[in-house]
Amino acid sequence: MSAPQIATALYDTLISPNESDSNLEAANVVDGLFFIGRALFRLAKAVEALRPDEDRETVPAPPSAEDLEALRRATEEESQ
Repeated sequence: MSAPQIATALYDTLISPNESDSNLEAANVVDGLFFIGRALFRLAKAVEALRPDEDRETVPAPPSAEDLEALRRATEEESQ
């Protein structure tokens, strides 16, 4: 198997043309992990809301969409 064939196989594995990210580009593994992480945080907040008041701990607010987008851009710039 040649290097271009291996590169194409890896790309096809990590990019999904059937899903779009927030920029309407083909979604990748990082986008999937981002959405899973956000869903887990929201689930944790919902579970925390079910606890009695005296047992509750302070749950930090999630990062804003602007903060997450800035982090995503910085990460993309570092990888280029």
